[in-house]
Amino acid sequence: MTGKRVETILFSMGGVALMFALLVAFNVVTGLGKARIDLTDEKLHTLTEGTKAILAKIDGEVELRFYCTRDDDTPVGLKAYASRVEDLLDEYHQHAGDKLMIRKLNPLALSDAEDSARLDGLQGQRLQSGDQVYFGIAVSFLDSTETIAALTMDRENLLEYDISRAISNVIIEKKP
Repeated sequence: MTGKRVETILFSMGGVALMFALLVAFNVVTGLGKARIDLTDEKLHTLTEGTKAILAKIDGEVELRFYCTRDDDTPVGLKAYASRVEDLLDEYHQHAGDKLMIRKLNPLALSDAEDSARLDGLQGQRLQSGDQVYFGIAVSFLDSTETIAALTMDRENLLEYDISRAISNVIIEKKP
């Protein structure tokens, strides 16, 4: 082999190793921060100022229970929507911190989570296969509970409003 050919191979392998090391270092540094950037035109992944104001008013621990049946028979569209709901709930938790506890429950048939969903007033939805799925939210604060009995994809653009209204209804003391 000629000296030029060996030199090219060494520099190529060294360049790949250097780029790999830079990529790993970049991922480590950016992984330390929790900053999120919403680059969508409609700011789909950013909470509104009204929602942030409601979350700032929480003066105790609000529990939000997200019920979503997840098994092999769950339709793909429902799984994708559930993922978007979870992303939104993560935004809520990021802004509210420890004042908002989010529990994600999988109410399979004959489980404690299914009993809890029924007690919270959630409505099971029948699939074409005959199986029943639960897909809703219950919000509790002290002795008050507000339920979104069934999350539907046709109300997806109002999901933040529905969740914020439920939180607001349980944290604001009703006047006699």
